[in-house]
Amino acid sequence: MLEVEPLVLDPPPRPAAPGPSPLEAELIGRGITPAMAADLVRGHGEEAVRTQLEHLDWLAEKKPGRIADPAAWLVTAIRNGHAPPKGFVSRDERRRREEARQAKERAEAEERRRRREEETREKAERQAIDAYWSALTPEQQAELDAAATAQADPAEVAQESRAIRKLGQRLRRDQYIRQLLASRATPPAEA
Repeated sequence: MLEVEPLVLDPPPRPAAPGPSPLEAELIGRGITPAMAADLVRGHGEEAVRTQLEHLDWLAEKKPGRIADPAAWLVTAIRNGHAPPKGFVSRDERRRREEARQAKERAEAEERRRRREEETREKAERQAIDAYWSALTPEQQAELDAAATAQADPAEVAQESRAIRKLGQRLRRDQYIRQLLASRATPPAEA
């Protein structure tokens, strides 16, 4: 007859004990025992624990050495619900302020860049006008002044006093030359 050996089964494996949650692990990393960390998170909630962690981090950053035993301070703060330290600014608020500061700096830098470009453009335009004027003979300059005055509003020209007539003439001339240079720069329209 055939002998059959009894089948021996190994006991089923025990489910592994769950490890600490990330928040519990953070408390453990700060010197709190695993059992106490689990108790604090379970008993006071994640938000309260995170709030006190942020308070502790802020104090450590702003007032180093003030807390002799951070783990003990943290346990007491979580249990008693300590109010924020004087002058406390949350991490989110500090981030928002930093982002606002950076945005302001970027806007100011952009404005400085824009102003430099505008000054460069105006300087180039001024040089082009002066070069155009200088290249004209005295007769051509007189003709250009007459053409610029003819284009101007006669009422404005009549109101100019002697003192500002010369300045007005220069402004009209510059505008007229600006128009001449612009008309040369634009390609002719195709028919």
